[in-house]
Amino acid sequence: MNLTEQQKMQQRQSLPLEQKIQMTEARIKAWFDYWDGDVYLALSGGKDSQVVAEILWRMGGKYRKVPMVFSNTGLEMPEIVKHVRSLASRGFNIVEIKPKMNFRDVWQKEGIPLVSKKVARQIRTLKKGPKGQENTYKLYDEGITSGGHKAPSWKLAKKWRHLVENDDIKTSEKCCDRLKKEPIATYEKATGLKGRGITGMMASEGGYRAGMTQCNTFEGKTTRSSPILFWSDSDVFEYIEKYNVEICSVYYNRGYADGELVACDSPFVDLPTVTEITSGTTLKINVVSLKGEHRTGCMFCAFGAHLEKGSNRFQRMSISHPRQHALIMDRIGMRGPLELINVKVDFNE
Repeated sequence: MNLTEQQKMQQRQSLPLEQKIQMTEARIKAWFDYWDGDVYLALSGGKDSQVVAEILWRMGGKYRKVPMVFSNTGLEMPEIVKHVRSLASRGFNIVEIKPKMNFRDVWQKEGIPLVSKKVARQIRTLKKGPKGQENTYKLYDEGITSGGHKAPSWKLAKKWRHLVENDDIKTSEKCCDRLKKEPIATYEKATGLKGRGITGMMASEGGYRAGMTQCNTFEGKTTRSSPILFWSDSDVFEYIEKYNVEICSVYYNRGYADGELVACDSPFVDLPTVTEITSGTTLKINVVSLKGEHRTGCMFCAFGAHLEKGSNRFQRMSISHPRQHALIMDRIGMRGPLELINVKVDFNE
């Protein structure tokens, strides 16, 4: 029986961790050998890419020399930046790159990231008007393709139409291009490593990744290696626990008092645990407990914030990073746009 690529992927996803590690190492070796060692790791500072970094480190020798490129966009949590820089002290080959523009300049020029990349692109296109982009405008405005076919999924949803009509709001999906993609492209051009990146992407993250089945793509317009593509979130945490990997503290439950971290469940942080401090064994006034972050992307990005259950990223930020919260809400002016898409911004709302 010949299995489809999707079925093969499902089989790989069902394997125990040790077999997954062996398969990941084999894919890293294949990628490394194909490019004669001229490769790099895209290191975000998050748990997934760090696990790939740890595997490279455990492979030893030449693999420890692979550059681990951290794109510091200026929007990362300060804990993430500090954590990545701490990896250099362990001997990791950390390369820190930065964008040419800061996020405030990008937002002023291009627009703020609201709702999702797709919706932000639709709004930006419709605000510009049909001239010079008639086909795309019609697709987003009416859900009709250039060939006259109906494509309702591409029509801007009615609930976001008010953002097109609001002259005070400019939104765009180009923030990622300016702050993330361009610095990486500049690095690749300068080093000759275009298309030779290793990432921590996993199919279990969903979206377009869910349809991916090949860890190493050697040919085509986009070449990349995603050696843990078939891992799950639970695999990542199992690896972290088994090999005592120190990941950023924001992934653990934390307790804050007046913007100060006073408790953390991370085994690598020298503080009382959240349970200890909230159960009264350690006296602290007005302690607010926050659950560990599931993802650690750009702090101020609003893509997907309207879908978050419970306290959202901005409400948690008001407790964990009050200075950054005040900056983005009141000085940069994000409060109004977020309220327009029904995203709460303060923890007590």
